[in-house]
Amino acid sequence: MKLKQLFRHVIWFFLYYGWLKHYFKFNTTTSLLGFSFTIFPSVFHPKFSFSSKIFATFISQLDLKYKTVLDMGTGSGIIGIVSASKEAMVTAIDINENAINCAKENASRNKVEKNISFNVGNLFSPISHSTKFDYIFFNPPFYPREVFTVAQHAWNAGENFYTIQRFASESNKYLNENGKIFFIISSDVDTEKICSFFHKNNFNTNLVFAKKLLFEEFFIYEVHL
Repeated sequence: MKLKQLFRHVIWFFLYYGWLKHYFKFNTTTSLLGFSFTIFPSVFHPKFSFSSKIFATFISQLDLKYKTVLDMGTGSGIIGIVSASKEAMVTAIDINENAINCAKENASRNKVEKNISFNVGNLFSPISHSTKFDYIFFNPPFYPREVFTVAQHAWNAGENFYTIQRFASESNKYLNENGKIFFIISSDVDTEKICSFFHKNNFNTNLVFAKKLLFEEFFIYEVHL
């Protein structure tokens, strides 16, 4: 493990167990990019995840008017809400029912609920094969660790990044012609390996954005056939 990565993990350990673990037991409110959010317990918190803000900011700059969007692993709903505010028609999915309830409340809070449908399920399982999207957005779980609780689905992808592998193998069934996938990943993990999952399924991957922070770098990839 790189020294910077180790140092950041130590800081996160003390921050989480010293304060955030207790903080996450309750509903909290926060604001990002001009939107207001209530975050339920067990839901991925966008305030304490750099990836959420970086990805949402990138997506806010896309032309999504009248486009169909799949927000995979919606969590608090931030990506779907930003997309809906750009006049996209959004389908939001999360395996965590608490996250879906949270995202529904946040969509209503930000007055975009008419543009989003919500589904509880594991990856593409709630969607019929006849449903296609112009864009699929995915802020995936980064770590190749086993999942023992529903909340851990937001962080852990299973052994050898199983969740991301499955996403890559099934995505092409749900893309319109010329449709695109965008996903964000961290320098904490092997980005070449993640991209290889898509290459094995006949996708091309292009790095379209990178942002370096003090101890970590984030990369956004565009994926297309």
